[in-house]
Amino acid sequence: MRFLCLHGVGTNSKCLVIPLCAKSCSPAPLRYEVGDGHTYDFVEGIFPYELAPEIRDIVPADDQGFSYFDPDSVPASLQAVKDLEHFIEREGPYDGVLAFSQGMMLACTLLMRKMQENKALPFKCAIFFSPRMAPLVHEDLCRGIFTEIDPQDLREKIDIPTTLVWGSADPFATKAVELQQLFLPGCLSTVVHEGGHEVPGYAFKSALAQTVKVIRRTTDQAGRARSA
Repeated sequence: MRFLCLHGVGTNSKCLVIPLCAKSCSPAPLRYEVGDGHTYDFVEGIFPYELAPEIRDIVPADDQGFSYFDPDSVPASLQAVKDLEHFIEREGPYDGVLAFSQGMMLACTLLMRKMQENKALPFKCAIFFSPRMAPLVHEDLCRGIFTEIDPQDLREKIDIPTTLVWGSADPFATKAVELQQLFLPGCLSTVVHEGGHEVPGYAFKSALAQTVKVIRRTTDQAGRARSA
């Protein structure tokens, strides 16, 4: 499968590619354990942002963090959603999306907009880690307003096979619990590990194994749907 990969705020694509350490926000150990047969394209945010706390001690001090959204500019943030859509149209198709933290917010903002417009979703499956905010209401972005979607108010749920992983010690853990409501229950598989705002790595071997198992189930479901 071919995955589009989106990093978190204050990190960069390198954090998705390189196993920075045994315990970090990098999914590189996980991608290794999932195995061959998948390819990954990495899209980096364009707005400079201070390095996220979870990587400050494990990357060079002069490393640059990025954000997909500009918190001071609604038009620029709206453009981020448009740019993601254009990137998928130009470089796709993609079978799935793999996103960490803010990357999930960006991907789900696009997914929810597609659903509201009754258009085909650009992915057949999704793998999400450590969400920190709900997706944004696209209509409000167009009006110049930042508004998070309230999952309880949704009539339509994301209906592609999805894995959602978060840590019980993540300061945004309650948000992850809430965002389960974005997805149809039969399409969502979850993993809760003992860590914080990170992807489970070799420091959490049992959580890593469970995450790999769930991701394989998700990709298998997507593969069966694609061939049906």
